[in-house]
Amino acid sequence: MEAELWLLVLARDPERAKSRLAGVLGPASRAALALAMLEDVLESARHARVGRVLVVTESAAVRAVAARHGAASLRVRPRGTRSAARDALAAAARRGARRVVILPADLPLLRPADIVALAARARTADVVLAPDRRRDGTNALVLSPPLALAPRFGPSSYRLHLDAARLAGLRSRTVRRQGLALDLDDPADLRALLASRARPGRHTADVLERLGLRPGPNDPRRRRKGSPASG
Repeated sequence: MEAELWLLVLARDPERAKSRLAGVLGPASRAALALAMLEDVLESARHARVGRVLVVTESAAVRAVAARHGAASLRVRPRGTRSAARDALAAAARRGARRVVILPADLPLLRPADIVALAARARTADVVLAPDRRRDGTNALVLSPPLALAPRFGPSSYRLHLDAARLAGLRSRTVRRQGLALDLDDPADLRALLASRARPGRHTADVLERLGLRPGPNDPRRRRKGSPASG
């Protein structure tokens, strides 16, 4: 394990997370799915054994999950992903981190090998990026040192991060892996997850099973009557 590398996991309050899935999942189902994906990300982080794990959140429920997985947590104000990332980078830098990996908590296909690949690329680059499946957003950002670049999460962030790295004279690399490409934000992402040949983490798979959503040709808008997904 690299003592100078930190994994910063950005996790929103599950009661407010995944609002773009409101058309196919009710509030309780969205919260359960958000917490399940967080658990799977933390399990992958623990098994990767590449650095210290810090969960960044405004939520007491998320901090409790982090504690169960042996991860530290940083409480931030609910001001959005970009603000949370900046607070986390500043905290990691103050505590001696030399490199950081920023990950969202909604990567249902993430594997330990994906995190190991990010950490390995960070040894030869100042900025490492993993784009989402649309090559628009950023699903992982690695910075060496932590304050090398201001995070620009949001629409077109992949291009914005690349442009900012080039303007700052920083070496950048891109990592494209299935486990890093799919973040779960909207119904199209959910359909992509259910159609994927890769199996999600066990916590996510359990929640999907309880919601009547199984991998394969399964449109979440066509749900059997009485499905708990309406809860």
